[in-house]
Amino acid sequence: MTFRAIDQRTGGEQHVKSSPPWLQVTPHGIKLRVRVVPGSSQSSIADTTTTELRIRIAAPPVDGKANQELQKFLAKIFRVRRSAVTIVNGASARVKSIEIAGDAASLTARAHTL
Repeated sequence: MTFRAIDQRTGGEQHVKSSPPWLQVTPHGIKLRVRVVPGSSQSSIADTTTTELRIRIAAPPVDGKANQELQKFLAKIFRVRRSAVTIVNGASARVKSIEIAGDAASLTARAHTL
């Protein structure tokens, strides 16, 4: 299933696939439901088929290091500034809600390539 999204920069239409359960479009970008697995050998996307986007993080869950690495990793994946990635809920939990500010159409399209 696809839907139309308007690119705010160009005003053109993009056809985008229906969103996975861990992705939600917001007025300011997108919101992700993420399950974090800290202490991995390297940061990577582990699973996109469940209700949460599962991400392995190469940092220990000590003193917020895993959260900082998660923000840095997601900023790199979605090609945004690190300040555009915000942990909304679950800062001390494995399941987190993450907001990424930016053009919703391009962020959604990027999420579908994961």
